[in-house]
Amino acid sequence: MPEIGVREFKAHASEILQTVREQGVSYVITHRGHPTGLLIPPPVVGVEPDQVVAGPPHDPWKAFWRLGEEICDGWDPEITTDQLMADIRR
Repeated sequence: MPEIGVREFKAHASEILQTVREQGVSYVITHRGHPTGLLIPPPVVGVEPDQVVAGPPHDPWKAFWRLGEEICDGWDPEITTDQLMADIRR
């Protein structure tokens, strides 16, 4: 991933953003040689700005536990696991 200094980014922002948009290139933005930001294209074409969530990278364990909670929320308490497995096997 190419690095670009903050001054160069400021001076050529339009061209750099066009490259990101058209070619999908990502840049590490540096300040005095140290990484300070990351410029990446949206993950999907047509993503609205308010749909882009800034924050730490995706944590698969959080997604796993969230999925488990969703399954529990939709689980029918009248059906036991044994009954469910017996129905699946039929």
